[in-house]
Amino acid sequence: MMADGFPGRESPLPSPPGKSSRVTRNNGRCAQLGPPGMLGAPGRHTGGPQHPYGGTDMSRTEAASSSLSRKNKVGLALAGVLGLIDMTSVFTPWPDSDAPGPPVSVLVAGTVLGVITLFAVVHTWLTANRTGSRVVAGSRILSAITSLPAFFVTGVPAWAVAVVALLVVVTIVVIALVLSRPAPEPTTT
Repeated sequence: MMADGFPGRESPLPSPPGKSSRVTRNNGRCAQLGPPGMLGAPGRHTGGPQHPYGGTDMSRTEAASSSLSRKNKVGLALAGVLGLIDMTSVFTPWPDSDAPGPPVSVLVAGTVLGVITLFAVVHTWLTANRTGSRVVAGSRILSAITSLPAFFVTGVPAWAVAVVALLVVVTIVVIALVLSRPAPEPTTT
């Protein structure tokens, strides 16, 4: 029987004479069994995981072959610290509507972004997945944007502006470190 393109399922149509086109699973990798020389034939594909429709599944290849560099780990650690700092913003005294300070919505958004950052940091650290790094960078960018009004609103103490400026600079460094690609592995010839 011929595979219908999905691992573990076969169509009721017979395969052409002399040609087998069955898709199997082998340790999480797809292998298309067929005559030698056919795309995806056994022994021909030596790279990463094979896509059921032929070719290489690049999303799985990238995730499987990438690892975190020292830069990435330092950036993730700093992002985790910034996420913890953001999470504590909900525990600060909430200002009255007339008092100076960030609105309650900004405090809640900072806490939510801190939680997102921490989950993404843990996920990225454990899986070395580049998508997690992007989530960390995105949440840090949004967190920095919520702190920018401190530079433009009158009545903000100078020490608060200095702290916000420091946190924005650290956020930029974190984004650069987390999104940096690992150095290419040396090839042995």
